[in-house]
Amino acid sequence: MEDANLVDLISARAWLHDIYIDESVRGLGGGKMLLDAAKNAARKLGSETLMLHVAVQNTFAQELFKKHGFEMTIFEMMYKL
Repeated sequence: MEDANLVDLISARAWLHDIYIDESVRGLGGGKMLLDAAKNAARKLGSETLMLHVAVQNTFAQELFKKHGFEMTIFEMMYKL
């Protein structure tokens, strides 16, 4: 484990929440434009990484993110009570 405190780890990451492209305009470059804007905003904030969550069943979004350089980093699991 690297020597870093929690504040340093949190501040080095920006999070992208809730990106949505209407089905009627998918494939026209809107996703790329939004992702580029998010990347640029994160850089301006001094973040080292841009993080996001994507649902397992949302393969369209997964392919979009992979196409634009995002990498799978973790599998999240849940247990319904």
